[in-house]
Amino acid sequence: MFIIVTIADVRCLREARAVPVSLLDEIEANLRGLHAQFGGGVELEDFCTADFAPSLIAQPGDGPGAFAALGVPEGVEARPEWVGKADFGGEVHYQVIVLRGDSKAVSLFLPAATLDGARRTRLDTEAGEE
Repeated sequence: MFIIVTIADVRCLREARAVPVSLLDEIEANLRGLHAQFGGGVELEDFCTADFAPSLIAQPGDGPGAFAALGVPEGVEARPEWVGKADFGGEVHYQVIVLRGDSKAVSLFLPAATLDGARRTRLDTEAGEE
């Protein structure tokens, strides 16, 4: 699992070419939007979303412990606030936003290839695709 809480995290993943560029573009845009809204004079380089809105990119083999450590013990089974689905660099990803109490959320980016058929079907339904 990749955890993204700063612009430096995005840059590291870009340099490593570990995930599709278009997915990192989406995450960076979200991070910049959060900075504009909540940055309060902090430079983008020093802005961190760890306490209120981290982004997580799941990888094959990630178990429930990876999600639990970040306050989402249900992981993929969590009741999401919002579900979207998009193609990033030829790979379908689900974006699942899960609330973690007052003013806290986690954005889970789940590659379709990491999910079984039942989970994909459930997320397709929640993303508005039947």
